[in-house]
Amino acid sequence: MNISQNLLRLHFEDDWSPPFRLKEGHFWSCDMGPPFPAWLRWQTDICILDISSTSINDVLPHWFWASFSNSFSLD
Repeated sequence: MNISQNLLRLHFEDDWSPPFRLKEGHFWSCDMGPPFPAWLRWQTDICILDISSTSINDVLPHWFWASFSNSFSLD
């Protein structure tokens, strides 16, 4: 999924579990913060994740490295 470089605001409840699994997620410049998006926890198949310039102003959650352990590009 590539929705980079737009003005989308992506805010979901912390307990939302997405009904999909992404292989790639390009969210550069979307408004996803300031807390780290909890729904990304369930994207364990993601290989490429770009969440740069997304207004996230938070520490990495404890599950981050386990969820993205198979990723080869994290930005």
